[in-house]
Amino acid sequence: RSLVRFVLSCSRDKSFLCWDLMAEKRITSHSQVKGGINSIALTGDQKSIITVGQERGVSVWSLRTPRPLQQWGAGGEMCCLATASSLPLAATGGVNRLVMLWDLSTGKCVGKGAGHSARITDLAFSPDDQQLVSVGEDGTIMIWNIYTGL
Repeated sequence: RSLVRFVLSCSRDKSFLCWDLMAEKRITSHSQVKGGINSIALTGDQKSIITVGQERGVSVWSLRTPRPLQQWGAGGEMCCLATASSLPLAATGGVNRLVMLWDLSTGKCVGKGAGHSARITDLAFSPDDQQLVSVGEDGTIMIWNIYTGL
């Protein structure tokens, strides 16, 4: 049985916090320059934190540095984010109604999926990282195969 050690929280006040549950304390606090943070996730290797939000981009952070290690544009406000557990991939969804798949090692978009008619509100990878599920305000749930294209 695995135990969760860290919890991440983010806010529209432009900040995110990392909490150590075993030590029962906050271990770091980060802020970005513009726009609130809508979603946050730990990378599969648990070495970096990814954030998306109102600043219309994807940011990759280390807990050790106050500024993002990498940032790239995503073409609109992002509402949700998911990271693959065994691959250097992240998926984003937002007001542009697109599911976007990102290679975290290069920062490049490696896939785009269109199908929702309203903003995307949640994303999740399957346990084997082969499928991605997206949920939208249009009431639809879509399943994407990341190997055959979004």
